[in-house]
Amino acid sequence: WSQLCVVPDLAGIRREEFDAVIAHMLAEQWLRLASARLVLGPKAERRFGRRNFMDLYAVFTSPQSYAVEDLNGRPVGVLSQAFVDRLVEGVSTFLLGGRAWGVVAIRHHDRLLKAEPAPRGRQPTWGGASPHFLSAPLCQKILAILTTENGYPYLHPSGEAALGERRAALRDVLDPGRGGLEETSEELRWWNFAGGQINTTLKSALLEFGEWKIIPDNFSLRIRGEGHLRLDFDAAVAHLRDPAFWNDDRRWREIATGLPNFRLSKFQDVLPPWAESEMLASFAFDRAGALQAVLSTRGKDSRGYEPK
Repeated sequence: WSQLCVVPDLAGIRREEFDAVIAHMLAEQWLRLASARLVLGPKAERRFGRRNFMDLYAVFTSPQSYAVEDLNGRPVGVLSQAFVDRLVEGVSTFLLGGRAWGVVAIRHHDRLLKAEPAPRGRQPTWGGASPHFLSAPLCQKILAILTTENGYPYLHPSGEAALGERRAALRDVLDPGRGGLEETSEELRWWNFAGGQINTTLKSALLEFGEWKIIPDNFSLRIRGEGHLRLDFDAAVAHLRDPAFWNDDRRWREIATGLPNFRLSKFQDVLPPWAESEMLASFAFDRAGALQAVLSTRGKDSRGYEPK
């Protein structure tokens, strides 16, 4: 503890958390005690011992290929590790060999992915389920560009034309600095330009108040549902304006258990479930940023109505 607690990556860990992680690693044979010292256990040696423990000591994971098999063991093809690391079991689909496949299981220890044909009509996720988050300041700068008429002389004519088309398409929806709420007969689109982490957080928060289909990205949330969608959405946002909702740590620990199992680290499997859930939550959620996004949002629907 005295040596590891000063390492920058472990500076925030509490002693009781440290002890719990060590106990888990001993129980799972990632570590073992030898003459009062912690050394690598048999499980860690099997996983990381190849090529003289190169993968253990390397900061980055060495590029590898994963074999893809169907459920009968027949080979389908090969995928790169960078692609596989962004896939989630039971969620992601991808194209390989001219057809769409759904991810059934990923076995990182022997670099194997088990897949089954994806249901007809299900679109491939291409890059997997792990999102590429843009920061809130970057997204707000994009909003500022879209809500002004400023020109950029360095743009290629095709880029200038694309910017003009995008500005025209969103002119009646976006307010400078705030974004907007766009309503159609099928869905609501909450344009907040808050960044992917905040919008992922808002998706999880909204699902606490309605059984909706919500697709977040870096710039907006697309919301579909049955019944009085707009009224239900406004009621949910009213709840989200209460700071107590965001400060309820127990609620957010429960929400975090429903996150897809993004593979963020080659050492992720070593962690106890509670620590892995905490790591995933720190990657996916920004509660303080989400509250600010709710408090600052305004918008207009297709009829020009501006919500309170």
